[in-house]
Amino acid sequence: MNRAFDHASGAAERADPCPPDTLPGALIAAARRHAARPALRHKVGGIWRTWTFADYLARTAAMTRLLDGAGFTGEGLLVTVGENRPELYAAALAAQGLGAAVMPVGPEFLRRFGAPAADPALVLCENEEAARAWRTASRSPAIVLRLDECAPSPDAAQDEAVAWHAWRTAMVEGSRTALILHTAGVDGPPRPVALTHRRLFDAGTAVISRLQLSPSDRLMAFLPVSGIADAAGSLVQPLLSGCSVHCVEGPASFPNDLKEVAPTVLAAPARVFELLVRDAGVRLSAGGPLVRALARASEKRLPGTGLAFGAPLRNTLGLGACRLAFVTSGILDPTTAGRLASYVVPLDGDLALADDGSLRSRSGASADDTHPLRSVEAMLRGEAVIDRARVARVPGGLRARIALAPSAADAEDTATAQSHASAAVEQVNARLAREFPGTSLAIRAFDLATDGFGPQELTLEGEVRDAPFAPAGRETQARPTERAVRSRGAVLMQVSGVAVAFGGVKALTDVSLAIHEGEILSIIGPNGAGKTSLLNVINGVYHPRSGTITFAGKERARMRPAFAARSGIGRTFQHVSLFKAMNVIDNVLVGRAARFEGSLLGKLLRLPSTSAEERREREAAERILAFLELEHLRKAPVASLPYGIQKRVELARALATEPRLLLLDEPMAGMTHEEKRDMCGFIRRVNESFGTTILIIEHDIGVVMGLSDRVAVLNYGRKIADGTPDVVRADPQVIAAYLGSAALGEAA
Repeated sequence: MNRAFDHASGAAERADPCPPDTLPGALIAAARRHAARPALRHKVGGIWRTWTFADYLARTAAMTRLLDGAGFTGEGLLVTVGENRPELYAAALAAQGLGAAVMPVGPEFLRRFGAPAADPALVLCENEEAARAWRTASRSPAIVLRLDECAPSPDAAQDEAVAWHAWRTAMVEGSRTALILHTAGVDGPPRPVALTHRRLFDAGTAVISRLQLSPSDRLMAFLPVSGIADAAGSLVQPLLSGCSVHCVEGPASFPNDLKEVAPTVLAAPARVFELLVRDAGVRLSAGGPLVRALARASEKRLPGTGLAFGAPLRNTLGLGACRLAFVTSGILDPTTAGRLASYVVPLDGDLALADDGSLRSRSGASADDTHPLRSVEAMLRGEAVIDRARVARVPGGLRARIALAPSAADAEDTATAQSHASAAVEQVNARLAREFPGTSLAIRAFDLATDGFGPQELTLEGEVRDAPFAPAGRETQARPTERAVRSRGAVLMQVSGVAVAFGGVKALTDVSLAIHEGEILSIIGPNGAGKTSLLNVINGVYHPRSGTITFAGKERARMRPAFAARSGIGRTFQHVSLFKAMNVIDNVLVGRAARFEGSLLGKLLRLPSTSAEERREREAAERILAFLELEHLRKAPVASLPYGIQKRVELARALATEPRLLLLDEPMAGMTHEEKRDMCGFIRRVNESFGTTILIIEHDIGVVMGLSDRVAVLNYGRKIADGTPDVVRADPQVIAAYLGSAALGEAA
C-alpha cells in the first residue's frame, strides 16, 4: 500500500471537498450532502437491503484497500463479471479511485460473445458462476478474485480507510478513462467504447437536468449487456443527483420487483416495455367483459377509455408513481407504444440516450441504413405469433428470418407454421405500405428459423434465442446452436429390449437405449411415439411386458416410483404436479422427505436430533432455491406463481432428491421464449455443476439441438435413430417421421 498519506492531509481532505469531476469524487461529495439517504438498494433472498450514500462511500473505501492490497495499481484494467450488484459498483469506483479503468461484463455477455479483447490486471467476479463464465471464455492469465469470498466486511471501512481513499481519489484527473463499456450489438458484435470521467460526468449532468432528477427519485438498474446507456446511468446518475437505484434480483423476479420499487422514472430497454405490455394484456384478458371491452376501445384510441382502467392497471404493473418512461436502447414496436399510451403510461417516444449516456432525440437521430430495418424487426416482434426476427436487404425489398413464438410454433406441422408466419408478414407489409409509402420497405421472402437464432445470428436489437456458449475465435464447422461433442462417461442406465402394451396397443416395441454418465440425452418423436411411456418405464410407473432395465450396475425388476427416487432417479412431469396450496420451500422439502432419517416419535416429541436434521434439510432446500434463483419466492404459494416459475419449482423439487439421473418430461411446454431461455440455462447448470445425467423429452427442436449431447428418436414405439444432434437431424428416417415421405423426396 502507498504510505505517502498522513492523517493531517486526510483531515484537510475531509474539510476540503474533492472537486467532483471524477466519479469517485462525485461519490465523496454525495456522501457529504446525502449521507443518510438511500443510494443503492438490492434484493437478496427476497429481502431488500439498502446502502446509504455513507455506506456506499465506506464500502468503496474498503474495496480500495482490498484492490491495493492485491497489488492492483492505477495503470491496470479491472474487469468485473456479474450482474448489477452494489458490490460491483463499489469495486468500479474503488478501481477508478486508484486511477484505473473498469470494464463491466455479465456472465450472459461472455456466453454470447466470448471474452472481450482486453488484457486486465485483475478480474473481480460476483460468484463462482461468474468466475466459471470468465474462465470458460478467456485464456487471460489475470488474477481472478470472487466477491463472495473476499469482499470486505462493513467493519473494514473505518474513517482512516475513507480518508485514504479520498486522498487517492484527489490525485485522479478527470481526463483519465473511467469505464470501458460495450455497445448493445445492434449492428454486429458489441464493440468497446472508452469513456473518461469528464465525459460521463457531463453526460450524467445533462440527463439529470433534462429529467429533473432529485434525491426523492427512484430508478431501476438493468444488466450491462443492455447497452452503454443503461450501465452508465445506473452508476452515474445517483452520484450526481442523489436519487436511488434499485438492483433487481434477476429477470424472473423483475415483475414483482417493479411493483415493490414503484420507480418514479423508468428508463429501460425496449424489450422491458414489450414484456410489460404482454403482462398487461394477460391481466386485462383475465378481467370481466367490461374491462375487456374498455381495453379494446382504448386500443382504438377512443377518447377517455384508457382513464377508466389506466390507473389501477399502472398500479398493478408497478408504474403508479412513474412520471416519465423512455426507451434507453432498441426500437419500440409501434403497437407496443400505442398500447402503453392507451394505458396512460407517460412514455416519451422521442427521448433516448446515446452510447455515451448523453441525451439525444430519436427524431433527430442519424438515419443510417439499420434504423428502418430495426423498425421492421420491431413490427415483426409486435405480431403475437413471432418471437424473434432478423431482417436484411435483398434486391427489390427485404428478406426476413423468423422464429415463431412457442404458442404458434409446431415442429410437427410445417404448413401451419408457414401459414402463421405468412399471415404475420402480410400484416407487417400492410403497415409498411402505410407508414413508409414510396419506399422498398416490404418483406419479399422469409425463412423460418426452426432451430432459433445462434450467437452469430444476432437480431439488430442484440437479442438471441437460447444458444450454448461458443468462445470467440474458435474455429468450428458445427452449427452455432450445437453443444460441443463431449467424451462419453460410463453407462449409467441400460434399457434393453423393453416392450410395453396396453391391451392390444403397443406403446413400446423392443426399445434399447444406453444412458451415459454426465450426458444430456433428448428423446424426440411425433405425438404418440411412446416418449412418455419410456420415461414411465424408467422410473417404475409402468412395468415392461418384456426386456430389462439396469441402473448403476443393478438390474431393476418391477421397480416402483418411490424406490426409483431413493435409488437416485428424479422426475418432473409434462403437466405441473405441485402441491398448489403449499408454498415454494415446502414443495421442495417434499422432495427431501425420503432423506429424513428420524423416527416418527422423534418428530412428534421434537427431539434435538430431529430438529437438527430438519434444519439441515431446510438449508439444503434453501441452497437449491438459491441455485435456481427462487429464494425470493420461498414463501409464495405455488398457485400464485406464473406457469414458467412453477415448472422451475418442480425442477427444484426433483433436484431435492439429489438424483444421479434426472428425467424431464417436456420441461419447456407452454413457456414463453424468456422462460425457455432461463430453463435451458438452469438445465445446463444442473448438468455442469452437479454432474447430473439428464434425460429430456422435448418438442422444441431448437432447444433439443442446442442442449443435447445425444438425441434418440422414437416413432410408433420403436427407436429409429440415435446419435449426435447433427447426425440425427440429417437422418432420412427422422425427416420422414417428422415431415412425411413427400418432403423427403423433395429434399432428395
